[in-house]
Amino acid sequence: VDKMREALTLGFWELIPQLLTLIGVVGYLAFLNWKLTFYTTVMVPVFILIIMLLSQRLKRLTSHVQRQTATLTHISQETCGNIKMVQAYTSEQWEVEKFDHENKTGLHYFKTGLRFQSIIQTGITFLQFMVIVGVIWYGGYEIARGNISGPQLGSFFVGLFLLVDPVLALSKIYTNLQQS
Repeated sequence: VDKMREALTLGFWELIPQLLTLIGVVGYLAFLNWKLTFYTTVMVPVFILIIMLLSQRLKRLTSHVQRQTATLTHISQETCGNIKMVQAYTSEQWEVEKFDHENKTGLHYFKTGLRFQSIIQTGITFLQFMVIVGVIWYGGYEIARGNISGPQLGSFFVGLFLLVDPVLALSKIYTNLQQS
């Protein structure tokens, strides 16, 4: 419930300004050079699709962690609530082993989720880099053909860097909603 509330509250207040920024910057880029903008907007959906696929995987890992946390809580409550019964049958060692096994399983899922989340963040940064390299290459090609000038390409890059923040913020909002 807390994750859902946080995702909706923070997501809503970030969503509107980021969407407006995204629309404004894309309009600015189209005004500067529509071919380069088209190339960039072809790359962005690929970027978003990859983020969506990775987010779905992260959601599955997060649900495993939540299930393991629920199992650990259940075992703890049941054991503490029936402590007299556990002591009467001298099954303390068995309860400790059961808890330890579930705790290790939960820790495994938690570490896997953290590892995957760091891979996602690194992957997103790499994809941003690839989009920028592609735009540099195509922009250089357009300059060589005489379709745009160097200052226009520089202005396009300024607009492109302004576009990175809204795309990242929107992907973060989407990831947070997927984890909820």
